[in-house]
Amino acid sequence: HHIVAMCSVGVNRFVIADSRDSIFWCYYEAARAALRVFADEAIPRHCVALAPIDFNTVAVSDKFGCVSVLRLADEVNAALATDATGADLW
Repeated sequence: HHIVAMCSVGVNRFVIADSRDSIFWCYYEAARAALRVFADEAIPRHCVALAPIDFNTVAVSDKFGCVSVLRLADEVNAALATDATGADLW
């Protein structure tokens, strides 16, 4: 992966933008000192910038000049609340 941007949207939640694959929502698991991916964007985007809007929403721009606003589904947040490791949320 070619990470181009990363932003914190909570105490232990991060969004990472990749130059080939779009964005990944990650959770920091302190017990293992690891970043775990719990959701990703299905549409490939060649990201160049990333900005958080709120806890569940980010704006991302790509190398072609397009800007997209991406929001994490409420169902994912509910599942993350019950399984904080994010192991089964893909």
